[in-house]
Amino acid sequence: MFGLVVALPLSVLLAIFVHLIPAGYTASLYSPHYLLLVMLFWLGRHPQSCGLTCAAWLGLIADLLFGGWLGQQMLMFVLLGFLLLGLGRVLLKPTLFQQALIAVVFVMLAKFWQLGWARVDGADVAVLPALISGLLSGLLWPVIAVLLDKFYDSGAIRE
Repeated sequence: MFGLVVALPLSVLLAIFVHLIPAGYTASLYSPHYLLLVMLFWLGRHPQSCGLTCAAWLGLIADLLFGGWLGQQMLMFVLLGFLLLGLGRVLLKPTLFQQALIAVVFVMLAKFWQLGWARVDGADVAVLPALISGLLSGLLWPVIAVLLDKFYDSGAIRE
């Protein structure tokens, strides 16, 4: 139905739009990292087309969305992408539950990365929102994986 040329940008745009839905400051602290979840999906399913370069571009988009130092998110996305590619060789066929646990760990690592940089800037940071955001991302992962698997299983992408 859709090729990767359509499915990847469409899923990235959807993640950006969901992130840009107006919410209060407190609600945004607890929100899942949608762009990172989309990157984890495509990097895990189709590393030939969405590799570390794609992770770097998505990290640059995250830099522009979240603010902060330019390149901070990009470096984090590339490091997490490298870690995911290394894990892919260990976990050959992870179940949906294992994928959700991996998503929780990766989102928590990303949030702690952001908290560390905020701490360097001198801000007071709370750890609890990062933990809750990671858990919410893990709960959201099966929904994202099932929806994006429809694109992946369409036959045009999986080869």
